[in-house]
Amino acid sequence: DAHLRLKRIVIIDDEPKIRVLFGHVLDKAGYETITFGDNAPAIKYINDTTHLIDLLVLDLDMPHVDGRYFCKMIRMKHPGAKILIASNYALDIQKYLILNADGYFDKSEGIQALRERINRILSDK
Repeated sequence: DAHLRLKRIVIIDDEPKIRVLFGHVLDKAGYETITFGDNAPAIKYINDTTHLIDLLVLDLDMPHVDGRYFCKMIRMKHPGAKILIASNYALDIQKYLILNADGYFDKSEGIQALRERINRILSDK
């Protein structure tokens, strides 16, 4: 039944500890998570997957590829997907760098805040 499908969250962050932590916390919260620490496999997945992507959690400081590129790509390939920027930048800087994201998260805010932000974004249909 499609109504029982877990919401799929793609996490792109080059920091292994963050990927594991975010993935673990969001899996426990009832989401299906897919994590990438490198641009090439993340880009390939976003381009090639036929699965619905509900949310992209994106670190702005990925090597070689600007966060704006991922935002443009996900909007083209998966127009229904939401975008949460999650970085060490202050929220106002994140908003300045990427204006059209659905949410912003400063990693220093903590895991509970991340979970609440994601729940809010994904219930905002």
